[in-house]
Amino acid sequence: MKKATLPMKELETIAATRFAFGIGVALLLSQCLTSSQRRWVGWTLAIFGALSTPPLIYDVYAHRAHD
Repeated sequence: MKKATLPMKELETIAATRFAFGIGVALLLSQCLTSSQRRWVGWTLAIFGALSTPPLIYDVYAHRAHD
């Protein structure tokens, strides 16, 4: 297994984007807002989480230990 050493700031960014993506999907599936509000907020968070993932994946691979 390869290991990556990441600064705390990057780890927090990864956690925040995963959180935004999860909340976005949860709002899309919930009934707590009106339909249009739920769609707008849900899609915004889901898209933010999805679009922020590739640069973070690249960053993790850049910090991997090469054995």
